[in-house]
Amino acid sequence: MGKVIEVPRRRNSWNQQGEKHTPRSWRRCIHAGVVGGALVSAINFSLLLSSAAEVSAATGSGVTLLRASEAATAHEQSVHVVSFQSGTNVSANATVNATVTIVTDAGSSEGIQRVTFEQGGTVGHETVEVTGGEAYFSGDPFTLENFNGFSAAAAARYAGTWLEVSPSEGAFASLTSAVTMSTIPAQIVLPKPELLKGEATVSGIRVRGIRGVVSTHSGKETGVLYVRSTGSPLPVKLTSSLVNGGHGSDVFSKWNEAVTVTAPASSTPFSSTGQ
Repeated sequence: MGKVIEVPRRRNSWNQQGEKHTPRSWRRCIHAGVVGGALVSAINFSLLLSSAAEVSAATGSGVTLLRASEAATAHEQSVHVVSFQSGTNVSANATVNATVTIVTDAGSSEGIQRVTFEQGGTVGHETVEVTGGEAYFSGDPFTLENFNGFSAAAAARYAGTWLEVSPSEGAFASLTSAVTMSTIPAQIVLPKPELLKGEATVSGIRVRGIRGVVSTHSGKETGVLYVRSTGSPLPVKLTSSLVNGGHGSDVFSKWNEAVTVTAPASSTPFSSTGQ
């Protein structure tokens, strides 16, 4: 089955009954032939509000506003997302604290992620691209080993090399999740969403807050989604906190701006790496 590439997931996911999907850790696992950690939205899009007027007016409950926000997101062509995560479940070594910042420009059929990974005072970088129906990623040896889970030898060998993953490979769905617009709505999932009282200002925008809390054997995990309170209820910020001390955030902006991604001039099939 091959070794595991670990790419951080943004958050745990639950369905509307508050039951945790399995598995949904902060990382998505990519096996050479097996999709791991593929995203599944907790909301059936056929049940979402169907018109812009209905979406704009949907502020009566947490469930309704969450559905309206996902519907609004699904109609957009592109978005810029800055994500931050910290905790022991960021690193390929699940016992070590680490942080990662992922800057995403997601378009309708192509997108790019720029990753900055820090562990033990060392900083590494990686880039993920989706264009022309193919996916590519390239990182430095530190990131490939400690963030993606490559062996030390493979990390040194493939550092700086563009590795190509085709749609026919099991790794494709997991690698490309949250890189293009079609997968963005599935990132916004909260259990038993509760509409918070009043309005607030986030990133200079007036917002309403939706909170989801799930109980685990170790305690409670919480997510709060802030959406625009006027006009289309697009997401502005999502925050997450986990019982192990990990936390994260996703900030959404620059809706419908042009996204252009150029495929690498040369690449190596990921399937040939043995990872």
